[in-house]
Amino acid sequence: MLIGVMRAIADAGLSCPTDISVVATDDFSWANAFRPRLTTVRQPVREMASEAVRLLVERLSRLPDGAPKRLVLPPNRIVRESCAPLRG
Repeated sequence: MLIGVMRAIADAGLSCPTDISVVATDDFSWANAFRPRLTTVRQPVREMASEAVRLLVERLSRLPDGAPKRLVLPPNRIVRESCAPLRG
């Protein structure tokens, strides 16, 4: 999808980040291979998996109380060159 976005920007005669900023989800090893280098949002995948297993084991080890649990693991923004500063 990201490649399609970057192509659509170029096809429209626009420039990233001069005309439009782009942020991708899931920081990936080749984000630096793009020009401009991509700003990404890194999700804490290992922590998410660990917490999912912990919650599953907890639920299996006792009767669930019926109340859903909410757990928020904050993402990390990796700012690179595909985002321009906000213009006023």
